[in-house]
Amino acid sequence: MTDPRDEMIARVVRGKSFCDVGGLWGTTQERCSVAYRAGASDVTMLDAAPRNHPLWVAARARWEALGIPDVMEISLDARLLVLGGPAWDVIHCSGVLYHLPDPVTLLAALRQCAREHVILASAITAGPLRFLPASDHEAWRAQQEEWTALLGDTAPGLTAPVNAEHAWRADDCAPWWWLLPPEVVAQMCMAAGFAILDCAAYWEGHARAWLLEVPR
Repeated sequence: MTDPRDEMIARVVRGKSFCDVGGLWGTTQERCSVAYRAGASDVTMLDAAPRNHPLWVAARARWEALGIPDVMEISLDARLLVLGGPAWDVIHCSGVLYHLPDPVTLLAALRQCAREHVILASAITAGPLRFLPASDHEAWRAQQEEWTALLGDTAPGLTAPVNAEHAWRADDCAPWWWLLPPEVVAQMCMAAGFAILDCAAYWEGHARAWLLEVPR
């Protein structure tokens, strides 16, 4: 089955400039190769990882193996993107929103540098909005049981406790900070200035992808 993120990218990217925001984690989850094959005019990877991080090395090896030439690389926290900075016709951002203590800041930054469309994807919950640093032990144990089957014990703040390496600090985006219902994400997108064109579920219903438009 086609990933809805890939289908949304293919709908809008032909002949357009494209940026994948935060796509290094997992290496094979990057979408620069998807956009290139769908006819993007140029592709960029933007990620907060330092340029010498092994994730960049792995991504370059993947692009070379797939025959994806000339991927522009930008090492930057996407929340620092500003009006008048780099801009792209189409931006994809997956698996980042719930890792940020200030998710609306990211959406506002994407709105600043997207000319036409954003494909936003996020894990979601069918339960209530939850700010994970404020979860009591009983609530944390309940969500841990639900998500461990999907993620194992590799998600600090969600399926594993935070610790000295990854703590509740505004500059640490490794923990899961939020469990977000889909209607909350949709409202965040509209508050940031986007129009929602489409929404689709994936990951056995545990995630949603939104095709967003920059109003003209």
